[in-house]
Amino acid sequence: MAENEKGLTEAQSLDTATLVKLVDGDLSGLTDRQKVEYYVGTCRSVGLNPLTHPLMFLKQRDGKVILYAKRDATDQLRKLHHASTQIVDRRREGNIYIVVARVTDRQGRSEESIGAVMVGGQQGEALANAMMKAETKAKRRATLSLAGLGMLDETETETIPGAQIEPLPEIPPDSVNTPGELEPPEEPDQTEELNEAIHAARTALGWDDDDVRDYVAEMYPESEPKALTTEQLQTMLDDLNRMVDMKQADQETQEEVAKS
Repeated sequence: MAENEKGLTEAQSLDTATLVKLVDGDLSGLTDRQKVEYYVGTCRSVGLNPLTHPLMFLKQRDGKVILYAKRDATDQLRKLHHASTQIVDRRREGNIYIVVARVTDRQGRSEESIGAVMVGGQQGEALANAMMKAETKAKRRATLSLAGLGMLDETETETIPGAQIEPLPEIPPDSVNTPGELEPPEEPDQTEELNEAIHAARTALGWDDDDVRDYVAEMYPESEPKALTTEQLQTMLDDLNRMVDMKQADQETQEEVAKS
């Protein structure tokens, strides 16, 4: 009897310790089965499809394990909430380039977030990549905030020293709903609206039909411009809007230089 009571006490102590870690956002005390349940539960709570692996586990140097969001997570969330993105500010403070993005859902609710990267003395393509990275960070952070997910985006995990991606445990079939329950309700076709927005963006860039075909050929080699899916059109629109923002920022910089 004493041994049973001792074993029960140890189990209760372990559960308590695990709960304390969970409160602190540490998933290291969970078994593989518990990690799967936690992962699936988190996905369900915000409308993500767990079978596409939108979230991943990250083990930090101190042993703490957390969930972080991949690009697929923010792509799904923007589609689910019919969210639009807008860059409301971009500036350079010393060696830091800062972008502020606003994400707004169809109800008009919005969230803003900052993306910042070190640029130092970078020039040319390296500087352009850093600027785009800051914009990506800002948009994804704002999207996660809009969905109520207080976790890191994958662009932020690179700054955590010694962190390693942990393989996602195999998801047993009985851990998820049926595909019909996983997918959000069918939404109205947004193809026409996206094509109109893309046309406006390409016009601002001075793109012609050949430029569009070149973009599609590079991004989606097996597709034609008129055969792109809604998600592919949204990605294209995001890319073009980013180019428009960079073009405007470059023009503003040139005007400031001309005035000085």
